[in-house]
Amino acid sequence: MNRNYLLPAYLYVGPFKYAIITDNDAINAKQLSINNQFAGCADHDELAIYVKSDMPLAFVQDTLLHELRHCVNHAVGIDGCTELTQEDYISRTNALFLGTLQDNPEVVEFMTLKED
Repeated sequence: MNRNYLLPAYLYVGPFKYAIITDNDAINAKQLSINNQFAGCADHDELAIYVKSDMPLAFVQDTLLHELRHCVNHAVGIDGCTELTQEDYISRTNALFLGTLQDNPEVVEFMTLKED
């Protein structure tokens, strides 16, 4: 079932506080400004994560997790890095990824919801 899910307002990633934006008008404006359609988008300059919340729950959760991972990658300085081995990638991101989960219990709660 599609409905507009209420996501947490913020996501903390290390020292950064990202606003989680689900407003359709703001999402449409962002899509126009970057000339790209998306289900989610992390803007590190604005410290904002845009997530369409009118998709099935599993898609919204997947999108939020996807954008969270982009934020972690950005914070550890490996944005767009394709030269890391899988082991190097995990080693470089794991501590901040775990810290992000620990610092955001509302996000973890949302991520573990299941549709009836």
